[in-house]
Amino acid sequence: MMNELQEGSDIIFFGTQSNVIPMSFCGLPLIPAYTNEMLLGCEPQASILCINEWDDIGYIRRCINYLESFNENKVIALAYYKKKLYELWDRNNMSICENTHNNITAIENEVGIHIYDMDKG
Repeated sequence: MMNELQEGSDIIFFGTQSNVIPMSFCGLPLIPAYTNEMLLGCEPQASILCINEWDDIGYIRRCINYLESFNENKVIALAYYKKKLYELWDRNNMSICENTHNNITAIENEVGIHIYDMDKG
C-alpha cells in the first residue's frame, strides 16, 4: 500500500502523539509502541520533532539520534511548544510547575537544527 501511495506523490505526512522515546523506563505502559510502529511502517526520510521547553538537551539529542537511526531519516527542524504551566512526572507522583524556560537559542545552537517557535504562530 505504501508503494501505491508513493507513486505520483512527493510528500506523505504522518504524526503520532508524544514520546519518540520514554523520558524514563518505569514499566511497559510507558514504551511508545505505536510511535515505533509508525516509524517502522512509514520509513520517513525527514522528520520534524516537537519538543517542550522543559525537555533537557540530553533527551532532545537522544530523540534526534533515535529518529535518525531509521533508514535515511533526517530531523530537519524542531517545533518548540510552550505553555504557562506544565506537569512534571516522576515514578511516584506528578506536580504542576510554572514555565519559566526560554531555551530556543540555546537548544538551536546546541543541536544545530532550526527551531520553529509554535508560540509565535
